[in-house]
Amino acid sequence: MRYVFRKYVLLIWICYSGITFAQEKKQELPGHAYKVDVLLTESEGGKTLNSRTYTMLINDQDTGRIRQGDRIPVNVGGAPGKDVPVPNQIQYMDVGLNLDCRLAQRNDGLYMSTVLDMSSLAPEQGASGNPIVRQQRYQTGSFVQPGKRALIANVDELDSKRKLQIEALLTQVQ
Repeated sequence: MRYVFRKYVLLIWICYSGITFAQEKKQELPGHAYKVDVLLTESEGGKTLNSRTYTMLINDQDTGRIRQGDRIPVNVGGAPGKDVPVPNQIQYMDVGLNLDCRLAQRNDGLYMSTVLDMSSLAPEQGASGNPIVRQQRYQTGSFVQPGKRALIANVDELDSKRKLQIEALLTQVQ
């Protein structure tokens, strides 16, 4: 009987310790939500040519994603075989904007990692008749302060005198 009683007491103690540990862990995370405004500004010679804002609501320890663009058909087949011609094969390529923002509350503050992929079609076509795709990718991470605008990147375009500036503004919602 003592053996069964000791096992019962030990089992209760283990369960209670596990519940207490889980509650302590849960209380460590603040659980805030943030409105994230990402501003893209294109300029040339100090004059703003284009400005776009993308807004999303993100909980800390979570990722927000925006996908915007078109699916472009690309011919990847059609070479004739020996006796039977191979039918045309079409694949689709996504062109446009992909924006991923991840927020993580750390001891040093709020950390935001950002991945921005932008692609567009060139006015001319390639030798195969397929479109030429221009791509840009920006991947950054830094500590940010809610309520203050943060400069994520400021880059010159390769084939022109244009500049692209990427900024973020976080506003705590809850």
